Amino acid sequence: MATDRRRLEALLTLARTLEKATFPLSANDLQKIAEQLSSFQAHEQIEVRKLSDLRQHLKPGIDQRTFSGLVVPIERALQKNIRDDDFLIRETDRSSTDSSPSSSSKVQALPLCLILDHLRSAFNVGSILRTAEGLGLQKIYLTGYTPTPEEEKTARSALGAENFIPWEAATSLENLISDLKKQGWHIVGLETCDKAKPLENPFPKKPTAFLLGNERFGLENHQLALCDEIRELSLQGQKNSLNVAVMAGLAAYEWRRQWQIS
Repeated sequence: MATDRRRLEALLTLARTLEKATFPLSANDLQKIAEQLSSFQAHEQIEVRKLSDLRQHLKPGIDQRTFSGLVVPIERALQKNIRDDDFLIRETDRSSTDSSPSSSSKVQALPLCLILDHLRSAFNVGSILRTAEGLGLQKIYLTGYTPTPEEEKTARSALGAENFIPWEAATSLENLISDLKKQGWHIVGLETCDKAKPLENPFPKKPTAFLLGNERFGLENHQLALCDEIRELSLQGQKNSLNVAVMAGLAAYEWRRQWQIS
């Protein structure tokens, strides 16, 4: 087992090194990682054995975003998502009778949802679940390879919030957004781009879903095209972006503030 773990660690080290390399990757680099992936095709553990299937995606010209998606199952095989959840402090929550979804005293959820597409960090997802539950949002949708609360690290950082806010793993972002629009939901992409409006501008008085993308790559043009509008938070520092969990919290709070005073 120790030998297997060292082999997986070596594979992850190579994958993360190539992830930071200049794209497209050379044929030599693709061959190196393909060979390491091949070594697991007869492994006794199915989740490790499936890593060998990633070879089919290692095609010449693979872009950085696609390659980053291939690193995720390697991280998860080693349970290497994010270690920040080890530093969370659990504080005293309300009693279960006050916060239970079935409680008659529970405040009605706000008509605000979050769609998390291809998030990589279980810590970020858990943090967003915790924030969304605390602010009284209606639901969380998880698409792409976004980790779900069924995964231990997500549940650890959510600290039980996943039990009090509905969530759903959707197989298609496009179909999900299409269904939400048919139900009258206003779709807002959170991304820094030329078409983005300031976050603090008035939102339409209608059910709203915020779409957030991958921590590194954000939302791509085809994802932005699915949205009714795009919002961004104006920043004054050298950095022009925020952690996805921080942005989700700020956007949800601002929308709630407007909803409650309008």
